Amino acid sequence: AGAALAGFFALFHGLAHGAELPQAALPALYGGGFVLATSVLLGLGLGLGGLMRRAGEYGVRWVRLAGGLIAGAALILMAGL
Repeated sequence: AGAALAGFFALFHGLAHGAELPQAALPALYGGGFVLATSVLLGLGLGLGGLMRRAGEYGVRWVRLAGGLIAGAALILMAGL
């Protein structure tokens, strides 16, 4: 059920990016940029996660701290501050 819900939101998120497509842009290059950026971000996240896993308990603490900071930043953005 969670995957279906994520897919539902992903569909509308993709439609929003499509609606923002500049008139002068080539759709294939515009979409390719999103694919490339997503791949790079996912790769960096996996690599950093692997490094933190090797760091043992110290790494776990850093991952938890980073998660808390990201969640806090999201709350601040949602509050419009």
